[in-house]
Amino acid sequence: MRPSNTDFLSDSEKGAYPAPFYRVAELEDAPDIQAIYNDAILTRRSCGHTAEISLVTVIDWLESSHEKRPIWIIENHKSIIGWFAVEDFYGLPAFSCAAEVSVYISPLFQRKGMATKVLHFIEVFLGCVDVTHLVACIYGHNSESLNLFNKHGYVQWGCLPQIALIDSRKYDLLILGKRI
Repeated sequence: MRPSNTDFLSDSEKGAYPAPFYRVAELEDAPDIQAIYNDAILTRRSCGHTAEISLVTVIDWLESSHEKRPIWIIENHKSIIGWFAVEDFYGLPAFSCAAEVSVYISPLFQRKGMATKVLHFIEVFLGCVDVTHLVACIYGHNSESLNLFNKHGYVQWGCLPQIALIDSRKYDLLILGKRI
């Protein structure tokens, strides 16, 4: 269930929400994951899709995740407010110690400290499953995400200049990384 404006205090300050609850995503979470991701697509700053994704796409994601690379749900007051995933980086055995991190928070809960809590959780979890390197791919024009990841010790490891084409405009894709 997605939250509405009345599901949280309108005058809350950053970090004022109770600790979010994380759990591994299940198939019945697919519509909420889809809705949050489709909201991100509309921003033109957060993901590689340029048109809304289908429920089948999300189900494929869920079915391809596994215990060392799961998709998690973020719940607050029993509402799904976001999701995050860690995926194999590059998909080859030589890179099994690296994971790509993705975080998607419902627009109503962005800039409230949720992503910060998620990044801490991810580091602890991945440290327990023999991951030593974290990677995040972020558009160069997504200053909010760049600031968030930089604040958590990620540094730019690479840049793919003008590689993304969104609405007839070209954008850089930055590769940020962190050793844990």
